[in-house]
Formats: sequence, structure tokens, C-alpha cells
Amino acid sequence: MKINMKTNTLLKNIITLCFIAIIPACNSSKQNELQEAIEKVILPQLDAPKSYEFASLQILDTITFKSNVKHDKLHIKQIIENNTNKINRTRKLHSSESKERLDFFLSDEISAVKIYSKALEKLDSIEKQLIPQINQTAAYICKYKFRSNNELGNLSLTTIYFEITPSPSYTILNIQTDAKKLSTTPGDYPGKDLVKSELKKYESPQDILNKFKNALSNN
Repeated sequence: MKINMKTNTLLKNIITLCFIAIIPACNSSKQNELQEAIEKVILPQLDAPKSYEFASLQILDTITFKSNVKHDKLHIKQIIENNTNKINRTRKLHSSESKERLDFFLSDEISAVKIYSKALEKLDSIEKQLIPQINQTAAYICKYKFRSNNELGNLSLTTIYFEITPSPSYTILNIQTDAKKLSTTPGDYPGKDLVKSELKKYESPQDILNKFKNALSNN
């Protein structure tokens, strides 16, 4: 009995050690793949590619489908709320006006509420379908440092920030020297195109004005 207990304890220790060893190996593999992806983009842009030296790579944030869906829902809800408030406020201030006249005056806001509400319904449906994979990675936000010779031949350290999709594509979405210019929710989620198609049905007054200007310029 004691032998079995010792054996079980030993097996548990071995499994734990193996698991601990696997985590750094997986992280190292991901880091290498991210490094290769960004190098393919930046090396052709350098003044002296042969002088390139890798310095460091840090994953600052991991963006999930869940966070991107949440961001889009908040954005859509805010637009619906803003337009609804404007409609209610205008109706109250001009209560003596006919409904038809007010509807015409508020046609843009009414259209926005209808279309964005449909988009929100679509997004709610997509979110439910995504539940099994809602925590999957949509993109990584990374900080990358490297050295290379500039146009004067001096070796300098450069820091860049980039957004990239996960394996297997590792597609660079954005590269910036200022982290503040990065998106807080890079990457997409399955079904986002359906939401975009709903939102494309809405034409703001500026969109209509631009179309009118283009029509005039083509005549």
C-alpha cells in the first residue's frame, strides 16, 4: 500500500513538472512565430537589413472574441441611446408640431435607431452562437524592439508596437511607434461581417452629402 502511495505521488510530481515545462515551451514557440511574422514586414523597410539585430518581444495584451463583441455592443448601444434621447428630447420640445413633421425632421435619427437596433439583435444572436469559442484569441498586441543601422550608418534601437492575429495566419493588422495609436480591440470575430452588412444600410447625412457632391462632380 505504501509503495502504491509513493508511486502515485511520484507520478503526480512528474506530471506537474512536465506541465510546467510545456508552458514555457509553448510560449517560446508562439514568441518565435510572432517574431518571424513581424520580421517579414519590417526587414524589407530597413536601410540596412543585414545590420538587423533582434532585441525583445513582449505580448502586452491578448484580445479575445468576447472583448471585441463587448466593445461592439457598447458602441452600438451608445449610438441607439444617443439617437433615442435626441428623438425624445425633440418631440418634447416641439410637442405642438405634427408627428409627420417631426418624423421628417428626425428621419436620420429614426433610421439610425432602427438599423442599429437590428444590428444589435444580429450581434446578440452571434454572441450566443460564439459561446463555445467566446474566449478564443482574436489578436495580440505586442511591443517589439530591434537594432539596425540607420541611413547614417549608426546602430540604433527602435521600439514598435503591433497588432497581429493568432496562429496559423499571424496577419499584421497595425504597426505603430506610438502605443496610443493602437486599437484597443484589434481583430474580428466570426460573424462580424453580418453585423457590418447591417450597419452599411445606414446612411448618415454626411454620407448623403458626399454622394450628392460626387454626383455633381461627375456631371
